[in-house]
Amino acid sequence: MNEISALKPSLECVVDCANILGEVPLWDVAEHALYWVDIEGKKLQRLTPASGEVRVADHFAAIDLAHVAVCEALKTGCSRSLPI
Repeated sequence: MNEISALKPSLECVVDCANILGEVPLWDVAEHALYWVDIEGKKLQRLTPASGEVRVADHFAAIDLAHVAVCEALKTGCSRSLPI
């Protein structure tokens, strides 16, 4: 068995969020939280793995979500100014 075939990644669903098009995952080191957007569902979501809490902001237009997520990622890696 070679090294590549020995690597067997395991996948686990940690949030059953039923996104239409979930993307742009951003890890905020300071908050220990994962942010992502559902572009088609027009939602900005935040998971705090330690508690399992998921927060959802669903009052954004799809284009705004993409803009916020990408701009924040490029500026700082992630921003605590995200509105959820």
